[in-house]
Amino acid sequence: MQKIKDLREETCRQIARFFYTSAIPFNCVKNYEFVKALELLAKHGSGFKPPYYHDIREKYLKQEVDHMMNLLEEYKLEWKKNRLLNNV
Repeated sequence: MQKIKDLREETCRQIARFFYTSAIPFNCVKNYEFVKALELLAKHGSGFKPPYYHDIREKYLKQEVDHMMNLLEEYKLEWKKNRLLNNV
């Protein structure tokens, strides 16, 4: 039990260090996406390789923009249906 507690403490310290050295605002810990990412990482288990700089900068950014644009289109349809937006 102590090993698990020590591992958790070491992991939390490393996450905190990442926040400090990257100047990430502390309130990001409360962000659902951060929590979800850590949960997925835990499910993956050991051996997970983090994404490359280029993948985050290009591949995943493009995927996220596309995802947001699709969500926006869904909202626009709903707004139009409910006559909340005239120039869509």
